[in-house]
Amino acid sequence: MITDLVCNFNDYFKDLSFVEETHTYTYENKILPSVSKLVHHFVEEKNWLEIAAKVAERRKVDVSVVLQEWENKKIYACDRGHDVHKYGENLVEKEDLTKFELEVLRKKWIEENTIVKKFWEELNERYVLVCTELRMVHKLFKYAGTLDILLYDTFENKFIIADYKTNIDLFKNYKGETLLEPFDFLLSCPFNLYQLQLSYYQLCLEQIENIVVSERWVIYINQQTDSYDLLKTNNYSLDLKELFYA
Repeated sequence: MITDLVCNFNDYFKDLSFVEETHTYTYENKILPSVSKLVHHFVEEKNWLEIAAKVAERRKVDVSVVLQEWENKKIYACDRGHDVHKYGENLVEKEDLTKFELEVLRKKWIEENTIVKKFWEELNERYVLVCTELRMVHKLFKYAGTLDILLYDTFENKFIIADYKTNIDLFKNYKGETLLEPFDFLLSCPFNLYQLQLSYYQLCLEQIENIVVSERWVIYINQQTDSYDLLKTNNYSLDLKELFYA
């Protein structure tokens, strides 16, 4: 059954192409916006150079120091997320973990990778892995994205979207800022953006006949506690659909 599902998904999205180097999705000869770009449309734009200047003035350092620190954090976060994702992919595909750890993963992330392994070991048997890294396109709304994990709930006969996250703080918010309309009832923080991200993915999957998504999970790799948290997110797919039809 799972093999049939994978073939069904792959066939439905077969005309979508993706270029890794530029992170570009193309469908019907058109470059499409990614889900990550769409999500950030709900975040108010900021003048980061101006903010950096204020931070530098307060700390009595040159603005270039602050900008470099931010860039380093960005690279660090991207590398950390990439390593955990790749470990998770190889783990569920049952590749040679020892070789993978030695040749690819940096030593500093071994503890986090052990946490990813723990998630899979503790996952209830009712949930069956369908696939990882599924690239999808919404054929009507013209956007694309890649979900981390797709599970099948054998009790409910429905699907679960799951995504690894490695932020230092999922709920970091600045002075009570909210997202932009129509999601201005949500604080502007990574977790709420992820709620929208997974809802976009749900819209893509539910284009396919008889596919129903019951839950969306954020698998938070928590570096403070050396553990993972499974956080279920709200479904905003209907709100997003209304925006496309507006």
